Amino acid sequence: MPFTDFVDFKATIRLDTPSLRLLPLELTHVTGAYIAGLNDPDVNRFLVDVKRQHQTRETVAGFIETNRTSPTAVLFGIFLKKDANLHIGSVRLANISAYHFCADVGICLFNKDCWRQGYALEALKAVVRFAFQDLGLHYLEAGVYCDNTGSARLFNKAGFERLHTLRNKYRNADAFTDVYIYGIYNHHFPMATLTARVTK
Repeated sequence: MPFTDFVDFKATIRLDTPSLRLLPLELTHVTGAYIAGLNDPDVNRFLVDVKRQHQTRETVAGFIETNRTSPTAVLFGIFLKKDANLHIGSVRLANISAYHFCADVGICLFNKDCWRQGYALEALKAVVRFAFQDLGLHYLEAGVYCDNTGSARLFNKAGFERLHTLRNKYRNADAFTDVYIYGIYNHHFPMATLTARVTK
């Protein structure tokens, strides 16, 4: 799809999996449960930007609106089909590059009742498929703090590989720590695209 039409295109996206529905978040999705989840220390332990300030209806709405109108990001809500499409988390594609055909990806399940049930993996795989098949990207990347073993397992299961380590570059709480960089390549990327489409 043309990246120039990405903002309009986002409003039409619906990703369905056996258990989940993923769609771009709107301001109507800002709920007390969402806000409380983001403020939970167990949830935001490795979400540095989230825990740096107490999350409110205004801050969450602002983040959603920034992503909704961004030409280089999409913030998916993860909704549980069996529970009246309960909002349980989010997956974000950011820094989408129409020139390099790549993006960053991050995931958060703020509903702790839904942890360890395979929903994060199901959602992440759906977004990877979307990024490669619908957006035609070549590469996705994720940064994982070295002691975030749950996310490391998740990205491994989703087909990402650990490519390198950024040593003591990023701060988490009161220390600098290593961050592992995980990446996944689209092995079906049509190389002819590089010469067929000229983008800025």
